[in-house]
Amino acid sequence: MEEVVRPGRGRFGIVGAAALVVVTAACGPPSEVQLGGVAEDGVTFAPLEGDQPLVPGSQGGFHVWVKLRFTGFEPGKHTVQRTARRTRDERLVLTTRTGIAVGEPDASGTWETPDPLPSFMCPAPIGVSVIDEPIRFEVEVLDEAGQAVAHDGAVATPHCPEGEQAQFCQQICSG
Repeated sequence: MEEVVRPGRGRFGIVGAAALVVVTAACGPPSEVQLGGVAEDGVTFAPLEGDQPLVPGSQGGFHVWVKLRFTGFEPGKHTVQRTARRTRDERLVLTTRTGIAVGEPDASGTWETPDPLPSFMCPAPIGVSVIDEPIRFEVEVLDEAGQAVAHDGAVATPHCPEGEQAQFCQQICSG
């Protein structure tokens, strides 16, 4: 099946693109989710791309911070599924599903997660190094039937921090 690719917004099959057009025509602008990272301040939304630091977590592992922006969603609880795969061989690194309470949108119609969400990277699954490996992060917002109503993805390359955590990171994140 041929795919339609929208830069920075993921992939939709022809059928999915046609359905998106029908939904857009019937209900106004489509709901969208945007997957991002955080700026150096650790809070501000930034593109999730290039080198991303592996941040030590409270339970001894390492993660990459991500943020989400929702446009066209009604306020309330929405189910969000996030995955991360190593691009070289599609090995799964992360899969998580959670509810997010989307708040009132701003004047532009967008609501953003106030705090970054941790994308747990390591200890990596056995045999799956994440250090300096491009990882494809994806997010889907699911409807009540579990079908994706919005999707986004980005590729970033996690790297170990410098300093006292570097050796431990190398040890547990190399698979």
